[in-house]
Amino acid sequence: MELIQLGISILALIVSIIAILLSRKTGKSSKTIDFLFQSREDEKYINALNVISTMYKANLSLCCLIDPDPSWNNKRKEEMRKNFNSVRYILNLYERMAIAIKKGIYDENMIKETSYSTLCRVYQRSKPLIDKIRENREHPTAYIEFERLADKWSKKPLKVEFLENDSQKTKIR
Repeated sequence: MELIQLGISILALIVSIIAILLSRKTGKSSKTIDFLFQSREDEKYINALNVISTMYKANLSLCCLIDPDPSWNNKRKEEMRKNFNSVRYILNLYERMAIAIKKGIYDENMIKETSYSTLCRVYQRSKPLIDKIRENREHPTAYIEFERLADKWSKKPLKVEFLENDSQKTKIR
């Protein structure tokens, strides 16, 4: 009889542990999905992506955002200050996201599958600015977790697969 009670207790413990682990995974997925949807509707995030893209297409270094050309008029300098704040917003967002991934709060695979290209492109284009911020403002660890995540993802890019029986070889991740 005692053996049966022990067996039931052990089974109850195992079920409880499994329930807790599944609850954590579900919570992590929910937090990740919330983050992804919020960032997609975040006007500051979208604006920052546009600033980075526009400056890249114009062959302008993001470094000019903190070292403006002395020949620029005040209106142009103010525009660059606003652009710098936009870029800082996305860098801070990605830094917080990278920390949340590192701490196990967000699901890294889910974020990588949805944001790999954007995150790596933002990092690549903002790297000189990040270095300048570290140097000029004496913050050697500024955006370090964002950098580590971008480096990690760059070393293990998403695998590209093709749909079977597709005459145009449509890529899927």
